[in-house]
Amino acid sequence: NSDVFKLIALVVRWTQLQGA
Repeated sequence: NSDVFKLIALVVRWTQLQGA
């Protein structure tokens, strides 16, 4: 399901923001 991919992308992006 694309929802899974969207969720992963969101987590990765959020993690990058936290890392910044």
